[in-house]
Amino acid sequence: MTHIQDIASQTATFVLAGGRGARLAPLTHKRSKPAVPFGDRRIIDFALANCLRSNLKHPSVITQYQGAHLTQHVGRWWLEQSASGAAATASPVCVPCPSQQYLGTADALFRNVQRLDPNTQYVLVLSADHIYDMNYRALLQFHADRDADATLAAVVYPSESSHQVSGTYLAPRQRQILLQPQLGC
Repeated sequence: MTHIQDIASQTATFVLAGGRGARLAPLTHKRSKPAVPFGDRRIIDFALANCLRSNLKHPSVITQYQGAHLTQHVGRWWLEQSASGAAATASPVCVPCPSQQYLGTADALFRNVQRLDPNTQYVLVLSADHIYDMNYRALLQFHADRDADATLAAVVYPSESSHQVSGTYLAPRQRQILLQPQLGC
């Protein structure tokens, strides 16, 4: 069993923050969906706080739509966290907006693969527009203990609609890909 601190230090974290959030217009007219206010925070603050809580010190925030606004917010947020006692050595890296737009999630990851350190053993991919509190250490430990190729975490929402995630699946050596159904929204 690998110690969680070793796992965390060998984990590259990508926070996907390129969303336009058209369904949230006019809130997203001048800012990306992850930068939309939520109470006294921004939506991306949840993902960043989860990284900090999980001792993932240098998440790469991949931006696209209104990236400069989001980069400015992330910098301010991290300074506030450092002032309140967060690890001074920790800081996110905001990846500048590409000159040619990403074609989707896989393209965004592929075009940023050079950010992987030679010591990287694990890659954690997070969405910047999900609102939840989670410590990823148990998920990473589960993944490492099973020597898994991929581990997926999802939340079960009871629904009779086929548009909802129908189960939580954490499994090693998954060979099928379950695509998110297109929602009629």
